[in-house]
Amino acid sequence: MSEAIYEVTGLCVRYGPDVVLDISALRVNPGEILALIGPNGAGKSTLLRVLGLLQRPTSGEVHFKGAGIDFRRSTLPWRRRMVTIFQEPLLCSTTVFRNVALGLKLRGVARQAIPARVQAWLRRLDILTLADRHVKTLSGGEAQRVNLARAFVLEPEAFLLDEPFTSLDPPTRGDLVRDLHQLLRETGVTTVFVTHDFTEAMRLADRVAVILGGRIAQLDTPERVFSAPATDAVAAFVRHEAQPWLESYRRLPSQSWRAMRISQP
Repeated sequence: MSEAIYEVTGLCVRYGPDVVLDISALRVNPGEILALIGPNGAGKSTLLRVLGLLQRPTSGEVHFKGAGIDFRRSTLPWRRRMVTIFQEPLLCSTTVFRNVALGLKLRGVARQAIPARVQAWLRRLDILTLADRHVKTLSGGEAQRVNLARAFVLEPEAFLLDEPFTSLDPPTRGDLVRDLHQLLRETGVTTVFVTHDFTEAMRLADRVAVILGGRIAQLDTPERVFSAPATDAVAAFVRHEAQPWLESYRRLPSQSWRAMRISQP
């Protein structure tokens, strides 16, 4: 078995006396796309912040590509090897081009190499014509495309997303999910993403982790999680959150799930 990108053991996060995250073990494999689903307050975003080295756990170990992370020291060298994207794009008040180029400049990429890399990712995300536009003039979907270009241009070893498409209208969201799926498969970058949208989980993920009460209640393929919940608690969550969606998928032959997941627009 190849070396894990992320390996977590005995992870615990407390806020005062309350345990908000309790993960005995989690492995994220190279090139894998892992979705984190669960109700509000279950600990999904907390886990993502810990993996992104933005939050120090109360106890436990986090390994990145085989190396243990020491949260008592600066994690910046490690964080520069990964990218985290949040619900809001958090773009700088300047042009699209300069936003996408910013991370390359901060990481010391040669000045003459930056334009070609930026333009390549603007083109791949279909926003090259917006290069000279100020970000304040962009729509929500355009802003998130800039955000994705700013992340991909850094060629990260891990990609972490916290519901980046939640505020977008359904057609815009669908287009972005389709394009993101293609880019993730093309680049092979290891990805962990939080979502409340089961369709996103089905379309993007290789595996789905259902987090309930800060613990992983089930970790399996999307097909298994949604068609064969491992516990009553997982079944109740799936039924409550996704009954209309699930009914349409249950009408499909089981062998059609993955084909539909990959091919749908």
